Amino acid sequence: MKNNRSIYWAAFTTEGMFAIVNSSLTGLQIRLFFLLVSEFMNKENNSFGYSNADILKKLNFDKVFSLSKPALYSALRTLEEQQFIAHLESTKGFMINPFIVYFGKTRDLKDKLLEFEKLAHLNYTGDIDQIYDNAKFDVSRQIAEIVEWSRKDD
Repeated sequence: MKNNRSIYWAAFTTEGMFAIVNSSLTGLQIRLFFLLVSEFMNKENNSFGYSNADILKKLNFDKVFSLSKPALYSALRTLEEQQFIAHLESTKGFMINPFIVYFGKTRDLKDKLLEFEKLAHLNYTGDIDQIYDNAKFDVSRQIAEIVEWSRKDD
C-alpha cells in the first residue's frame, strides 16, 4: 500500500473528529476506518468498490495488519451501524461518511452529502439546527447549510 501513495489532503470536520473520539469503536475499528479512508477510498466520490473479501485480501497481502474474516465483517458492520460508512446500493463496497471526512473542494461536497444521506437512510427534518433526526453524528451548521442549499438547487 505504501508504494503508490500520493499527496491528498483530507478534510475532517470538527464534528467528525468528535464522532470518532466519542464513539464506542474499538481501536481495530478506528484503525480500519482510517485505512479505508487513506488506502481504499476514491477521493472523488468518497466511496470504495471493494468487496469484503477484496478488502481482507489486500489488508493481509500488504501486511498492514492481519485480520480474520469474522473480525473484518464485524468491524465493517459496526462502522456501518455507527454511520461511519454506508453500503453502496448498486454495487459492492461502501461510501465513507462525508459529514466526517472528505477529499476535494467544498463545492464538490454537496453531492457527497446528499448521496450519503440517501445511502444511510438519514431522515431529513428541514430544521437547520437538527438536520437529521436519526444521525449518530453531529452536523455543523455550516454543513447543514450546504445540505439546505443543495436541496434548493434540486
